[in-house]
Amino acid sequence: MKLAVTTMCWGKLRNEKELGQALHTAREIGYQGIGLEFRLLPQEILRSPEKLPQMLTQEGLENAGGYFALRDEQLELAKRSDTRVLWIVS
Repeated sequence: MKLAVTTMCWGKLRNEKELGQALHTAREIGYQGIGLEFRLLPQEILRSPEKLPQMLTQEGLENAGGYFALRDEQLELAKRSDTRVLWIVS
């Protein structure tokens, strides 16, 4: 079994550096994965979600899935960020 935490714990992240710090902290605590709350990610990541896989790999974390509303643009974010597990919320 692997343990993951959601980015929701950090609230709205303002920039890529804050996201990197959150990922680093999660790994230091002992989590192996991150659940991505896409509405709380920084705008620069939402514009370039392809950065997420590298950021996660750099910290030794797995993408544990993402929280999404069922909209085309959010499904595109999932695809571009290599998020393979989706939790659909309304």
